[in-house]
Order: sequence, then C-alpha cells, then structure tokens
Amino acid sequence: MSTVNVKNTAYKFGNPIHFQNLLSPAARDAIHESDAVIDFYFNHPNVPMFVAKKLIQRFTGSNPSPRYIKRVSDAFRSGSFTTRNVKFGDDTYGNLEATLAAVILEREARSVILDADPVAGSMREPALKIISFLRAMEFVKREQSPQLRIRWEGIGNLPYNADSVFGFFEDAYAGSNNLALAKLVSPEKSAIDSVSTISFLNAMSSLIENGITSCYGGLGDETTRECWRFNQGSDNSFDKDRQSRGKLTFLPRKPENGAIVVREMTLLLTGGRMNASSRNLLESAYNEEFIEKGSDAAIRLLQRLFLYTPEYHSTGVFRPNGFERELDEPSESFPEEDYKAVVYFFLNGGIDGYNVLIPHSDCGSKDMFEQYQTVRGNNALSKTSLSNTLINAAASSQVCDTFGVHSSIPILKQLYDDGKQ
Repeated sequence: MSTVNVKNTAYKFGNPIHFQNLLSPAARDAIHESDAVIDFYFNHPNVPMFVAKKLIQRFTGSNPSPRYIKRVSDAFRSGSFTTRNVKFGDDTYGNLEATLAAVILEREARSVILDADPVAGSMREPALKIISFLRAMEFVKREQSPQLRIRWEGIGNLPYNADSVFGFFEDAYAGSNNLALAKLVSPEKSAIDSVSTISFLNAMSSLIENGITSCYGGLGDETTRECWRFNQGSDNSFDKDRQSRGKLTFLPRKPENGAIVVREMTLLLTGGRMNASSRNLLESAYNEEFIEKGSDAAIRLLQRLFLYTPEYHSTGVFRPNGFERELDEPSESFPEEDYKAVVYFFLNGGIDGYNVLIPHSDCGSKDMFEQYQTVRGNNALSKTSLSNTLINAAASSQVCDTFGVHSSIPILKQLYDDGKQ
C-alpha cells in the first residue's frame, strides 16, 4: 500500500489496495478483489445501524427510537438475540435470524401502549396491501387460467423495479406537511400520489366486483373486450368467472349477523385495529345492503368500504376526534345563461352510435323502426329491449316523437328526462 500526497498541501490519502497484477490481470485476482471490497463494506461499523433502520421501517414503524435501532444493531453485530429465555441466531456477525427476531420481538414493536401513539406504525406499501387483501379475502385462481399476472405499474409499486438499489422508498422522506415540521418521516409516502391512489382504489374495486381482469382499471391482463357486460346482471350468456383469472371467495362464518361479519373482516384486513365509530358505520351499511340485496352484495360493499378506512392503509391506531367534517351543500340555483359542454368518452373500441339512440315510434307516415331493422340486420335491437328507456322527443325537430336509448346506458334517458341533456 502506498501513500498519495497532494502537492502544495498537507493532505494525503492511502492508495486503495488491489489484487490485480496490472501487467497480467487474471479473473482469479478480480474475484479476490471483489470479495475484499464486499467484506470491507459488510464489516463497516455503520452497516448494522443502516440495516437495522431499514428493516424496522419495512416491518414495524417509520420512526423507531434510537434505543430500538441500537437493539436491532446489536443483534446484527453479535448474531444473537434473546427474549423470554429463547435465543435466536448463531453468534455470527450479520445473522439475519437474530436481526429479524429483534425487529419483530423487541418490546417497542409489540407494545400496545405505543400503538396508541400517533407517531407509531407506518403507511402500508401498495403491493403488500394488495397481496394481504388477496390472502385475507381468499382469492382463488381459475384452474384454466395461465400463470397469474398482476399489473403493478399503475399503483406505483412495481416489484423488482425500484428507482434505487436501496428500495422503493426514501427512508428520510417526510414531505412538506406536519410530518416534516415534527421531524418525522414516512418513507412509503414518497411513492404515493393522487394518481396512484385513485388507480389503486379503481383496481381494488374491479377486483372485488369482477375478479382479476383488466376491466375498469383492474389488476389483470386483458381477458375480454366486453367489459361493459360485467355490469349486465341479467345477461346469462356472459360468464363472469370465465372472463377473469380468479376471484375472491371469502365467506364469513355468520353472514346474517353484521356485527360478527365486521368484526371478522376487521381482524383479517386491519389486525383488529378498527375504531368503534367506524365499525358501527360499517355494520350499519352492511345490514342495509344485506336486507336489500343479500349477503353476496353486502360482503362486496363491505370489502369496498374497508378500502377507504385509514386503518387499512397504515399500521397505526386511529381515534375519531369527535368533530364532523363540514361539507358544502350543493347549490340549488344555477346560472340562467346558456352554455355548451364538451363531453369526452374514452372507450375500448368504438361506441356503436346507431344502437345508442334508436327511432321507436310516432314517426309520422314512415315506419322508421322498420327501416332501422332493415339497415342494421342482426345488430338491430328489439323494441322489447327498449321498453324501459323510451324518451319523449315530441318537442324536438326529430323525425320521430319517441326514441329508445340502449338499455346499458339508462343514465342518458334520466339526464334527458331531467332536462340536463
């Protein structure tokens, strides 16, 4: 090893050691040099603390105390961790059994009192929320489906595609809010924004209603181009199960008892951390849906509602502050002046405009519906299918006074009848 002196200064530094013979380099020497570098980094005194904090943030909480980090660092350094006379590890530096035991079993990770601290816990990363939901709600893959492929891109947490070698998240990230003012951090928040949050909720709602499919922002690959048929409850020709890669099969022990169902799902999806006020709201919503539409619809509603609770998106304990959020009442008066609105429809494929608004009857001397049937052939809709979506267009200058709207878009009839279209 030689020393390099910086000219005209008092500074100097050691030349890095290398095992390579610069005149005749060999692969063996490169391997030895790489091993030496890795050993140097691995045994650096900062490594135990760095690894300890990273593991704690991933497994328990974003803001561990210095004592907690030291306990895990000591377990990494000594290769041993003992709790309640049970020893983990083999006394070897860097032993992960001892390190992870310290992360999970250390008292700060298990304290019920600390759970009530607003600083405790962390936000859950999107990929883990999806995987835990699939497990808790008993997802079953369709036997005929190929290997299950989940599209993670839209939720901002694509496995094996982190922006940094250190992981998906910045361990010191706080954002410009009260966390930063309190000198606290929330690493998972660095990968979450409004777009990925909405994408996540859309994907999970599609999973609950349709299974693993690409429809309506779903998590799966494309299984059908007729996504609209998922919402056709009376369409017996469309097998929803065959058009997805799998579905949720969770069935509570006593679906007729809302309190038991909520308690069971609270344990499965939030570790039993749901506050009493939220449980009561969920129970009320479940019971109403159960009476009106049955247990299957009530379970799906409850699964969707859990997605909007803070306990599902974090590992902390929440308590209502007793204040109701003020909501602005919608105005009942609208400006009188005319205006024009441009409405964009983004659809897979093209909308069949000739089957959106169909001439039905009261067309003067001409039978426009017969002409429509002649032109459209097998694609023509029957008058029976339009019976519930007829609109009165007598006040317009159209060729017919009565038109039919396609049964899959009854909202157009409602808007027309309300004078909003």
